[in-house]
Amino acid sequence: MPVGVPKRTREFFIFINSPGGSVVSGLAIYDLMQVLPPDMNTVAMGTAASMASLILSGGSYFKRSVFPTARVMIHQPLASFFSKTPTGHFIFDAAMMRHLRRGVTEAYVNQTSKPFFVIAEDLEKDISMTAEEASAYGLADWVGIDPTLFERISKNDKEDAERRKEEHEARKMEE
Repeated sequence: MPVGVPKRTREFFIFINSPGGSVVSGLAIYDLMQVLPPDMNTVAMGTAASMASLILSGGSYFKRSVFPTARVMIHQPLASFFSKTPTGHFIFDAAMMRHLRRGVTEAYVNQTSKPFFVIAEDLEKDISMTAEEASAYGLADWVGIDPTLFERISKNDKEDAERRKEEHEARKMEE
């Protein structure tokens, strides 16, 4: 458990509408999602492209959903930093890119249960999916809104309010 993160049993909710972003940052978020103890609910609304699709797939099983009109896109990690890199650094950067690409591919393999070679081949091209296609691919479990989603959010809010009230009363008793 990361230092400073309280041990909780409450669920986390991540609502996604993103064109993606940095591979390193995306993998950091994905890795954190995998080690935190509570369930991670991921919900794609609008667009979940590139690293955002990996974060969508990184949610807890049976708690990954895609709104019916959302679009999900996967593709290979891009190496935009090559154009800014001095010539002598290309070898290091190429090795780093291979390492990142393997990490992204393995993450999709873990979440979709597809073979490594299938994911590696699919990442070679931009694959844009409807909500149904993303669910069939294994990036999500639900198309639409999980009927219990908002009930669970409300339950977490009530538990937080009760916890804060108890903490406040305990502080008052100490004074």
